[in-house]
Amino acid sequence: MSHAKIQNGYIEKRDDYDTSTLMNFIKNNLPSDMKIIYTTVPRGLVISVPSIEIFDDKSFEIKDSAKTFLIRLGNLIKHIEMPCVVEGNVLTQQENDELSNLELSIIRAETLVEFLLKNSGIPTNKIQSIGFGEMSPFDDNVSYKEHLNRRIDFVILNYQWSR
Repeated sequence: MSHAKIQNGYIEKRDDYDTSTLMNFIKNNLPSDMKIIYTTVPRGLVISVPSIEIFDDKSFEIKDSAKTFLIRLGNLIKHIEMPCVVEGNVLTQQENDELSNLELSIIRAETLVEFLLKNSGIPTNKIQSIGFGEMSPFDDNVSYKEHLNRRIDFVILNYQWSR
């Protein structure tokens, strides 16, 4: 099996796309100071980041300390031919007194997509947001799980959307 082609810092989609090649490419091009979990699933590559790395508790405003990471991730997404879905996940009821978990997860995902569109130049048809509230807990067998039920998943899809 051949792998996705990486040339001049870009990765190109091919029919024989290999998720592990994409994962290694992204891992090597993102800052390593954040607690990021990479998971390959049938739909593609999931990059899971604890919400606390990007947002303060009860907030949907992006922390200044996360903006460099997000811009770098956005630039990678822009140059990868596969589309991305930004998924918000919030588990604890006390996270925001005024918003439900579902509302907070939706707003956080939308805020991130708007930031990425504005700061990375990703085409609007290449990225979407969705919020799951507490409906999608993190159940993977990984050693670091703290805060992952309150997370943002950046899902790089390994199939083409209908356009």
